[in-house]
Amino acid sequence: MQHIDYQNLAWADTATPGVFKASLVANAQGGGLSFWKLSKGLGFAHHSHKGYEYIYVVKGCMNFFFTFCSCAYYL
Repeated sequence: MQHIDYQNLAWADTATPGVFKASLVANAQGGGLSFWKLSKGLGFAHHSHKGYEYIYVVKGCMNFFFTFCSCAYYL
């Protein structure tokens, strides 16, 4: 088991101002595991990709494609 200190992750800017990414694991196919931090009022544009997408809200709340997700919500 690995402890992750969310507050001290290496947050990287993305192409969208106010959206930040911290990659934990990456694979050669472009997949992996990442944390995303979104400024208030921001979200993800409609997109598609192979594989699964799991959402877990650490702090705050968000709407994810018509599903309201509050803190500790897993989708």
